[in-house]
Amino acid sequence: MLRVLNKKALILILTLCHYSFDTFAQWSTSGSNIYSSNSGNIGIGTTAPERKLHVYGQAMFQNPDGNGSVIISGNPWYTQFISDRLAFYINKELQVDGPIKSYGRPLELYAQNTLGLTMSNTSGYVGLGTSSPASRLHISGAVVVDDVAPTLFTGSGSSELSRYVHIKNSPQTSLTAGLKAGGLLISDEYSYANPAKNDLIVKGKTGLGATNLTENVKLAIATSDWHIKLSNSDPGGVDWRLGSTSNSWATGGGKFIISSNNVPTSASLVIDQSKNVGIGTISPVDKLHIVGNMVLDTSSPTLYTSSSTSDQNRFIHLRNSPTQTAVSGLKAGGILVADSYDYGSPGKNDIIVKGRVGIGTPLTSNPNNYSLLVNGTVNATAVYMNDELVRSSQWTTNNGAIHYGNSVGIGTSLTTNPNSYKLAVNGKIGAHEVRVEKSSTTWPDYVFAQDYELPPLNDIEKYIRTYRHLPEVPTQKVIEADGHDLGSMDAILLKKIEELTLYIIQQEKRMVSQEEELRKLKESLRK
Repeated sequence: MLRVLNKKALILILTLCHYSFDTFAQWSTSGSNIYSSNSGNIGIGTTAPERKLHVYGQAMFQNPDGNGSVIISGNPWYTQFISDRLAFYINKELQVDGPIKSYGRPLELYAQNTLGLTMSNTSGYVGLGTSSPASRLHISGAVVVDDVAPTLFTGSGSSELSRYVHIKNSPQTSLTAGLKAGGLLISDEYSYANPAKNDLIVKGKTGLGATNLTENVKLAIATSDWHIKLSNSDPGGVDWRLGSTSNSWATGGGKFIISSNNVPTSASLVIDQSKNVGIGTISPVDKLHIVGNMVLDTSSPTLYTSSSTSDQNRFIHLRNSPTQTAVSGLKAGGILVADSYDYGSPGKNDIIVKGRVGIGTPLTSNPNNYSLLVNGTVNATAVYMNDELVRSSQWTTNNGAIHYGNSVGIGTSLTTNPNSYKLAVNGKIGAHEVRVEKSSTTWPDYVFAQDYELPPLNDIEKYIRTYRHLPEVPTQKVIEADGHDLGSMDAILLKKIEELTLYIIQQEKRMVSQEEELRKLKESLRK
């Protein structure tokens, strides 16, 4: 029995030695290196290796300096890592010198079972925090850009469209009723504001072309051209532009302008550094300079004066433009209250009112529709009625009597008063009594003096035949030209009556004498 067992053992030992020597013969050494020339697969921990090296169990790669490496070469396109497990476990830093590609399914990187990065195997889109990226970069969550000067750059393509950042709704879903999308909120918390669709809300300061945001200004714009353009794409919409001018502008520097076109010199509104506002002009010369018309339209349009304590600031002063002196032949500083300039042409410092004027009273209490209604005293140096001057300021009263110190014309203009009458009347005068006071004219009582020489009637006859009027009586031409003095004419007429009385007395005496002579002649004839 022992002999038989020894024989079997010897056969087993010889068999094992054969295989050992055969296996060992497939490995070769070269210095400190060992390699196998076997053309088949090598299995460690498995008798059925499926690849050149098949390790069933754990494998460790370690160098004395702590670094390990696995070098895989061969197929120029890819190297496969095939595992029946869900993932690779790497407890050290992973460094890749070259591209990482995924075939057949997305490339996903997890951290503590939480998805961090996804690369789509069909579109190449990258997702952070999402397994289904819908664009080149799809981030589900917050983004922190942290650097010395963190910057978000636009594209470097030759197309202008690639140089813009476009914020819009997610391409995965359409707009949902009641939900807002496409807005941008720059704030440290969402509760600061609730941006609507396509809105931009900035909690801090915003600089457009401006780098100095130290001032307490929410929006700073720095440019050598227009600063803001307001557009309306609807029919009839107009583009408005806002700008701050420099010396290179045709308008001059240091002005804020608003224009409805791209021509600064036709700006609608201008504010210069002197706080002058220009409407219709680019060069305002005072606090408000308007080139064109002004309309005050409200329920009760009012133009107020200043609230200053100075009396001079409580008046409205209309005068010629401060930029130029009054030009000869041109009028300035007048007021025309009318719906058309053609109604009147006001002279310098004139005021012309087409409608009615109420002074001290509302025109609602104007039943007679007077053009001028005054509730109070009127003091004027000259008043004209029907183109005739009425000098009311020179009339004075005293105990019911009225006195006027200059000439008075009734029914006639004093400009046609060559004799400088104190009272010129063109028409009839009705009076119960007219008294002519004593004047320098000598009253003709001297006619009845004993030494008065009564002109002979034959001399009077000759004078009348020659001059066709009585002596001392004005001619018709004189009366037509100069009129006559009532006192002087009364004296002349009285003189003529007194002379006529003397002539009658003389005739009476002659007639009495002749009658006496005739009586005596008759008596003598009877004898």
